[in-house]
Amino acid sequence: MRRLPPRAAQPPPPSLRRPASTAQPPPPSLRRPASPLDAADSIVASEVATFSLPFAKLGVPPEGCSSALFVEHMGEATAQRILGPEAWIPTAAQAMDVGFPTVDEVVPGGNAECVARAVEVSNQV
Repeated sequence: MRRLPPRAAQPPPPSLRRPASTAQPPPPSLRRPASPLDAADSIVASEVATFSLPFAKLGVPPEGCSSALFVEHMGEATAQRILGPEAWIPTAAQAMDVGFPTVDEVVPGGNAECVARAVEVSNQV
């Protein structure tokens, strides 16, 4: 698997900057998929958040982004637990522990606290 080069130490010039992409996963009741989150620069997750990728449960193969990035970031065994038949749904803390792509912070509290922290993080970039 091809490794991506490390991020540059210097920020890009103003003409090449783009808005920061900070994601806040939806509460579990919404059951939106988690794979689009691996495209974010940073993920701020509530302590009650979970990361669901029900590809096997739905009988469809994982799309390229999660199947490639998850193996690279978490290793094949953990990626298989999440993407395969086990369909493991890690909590935010578990996702951060196993290396879920870009989960940078787990915020105590619920949605309001998480959104407030995500806004703080995106304003710092």
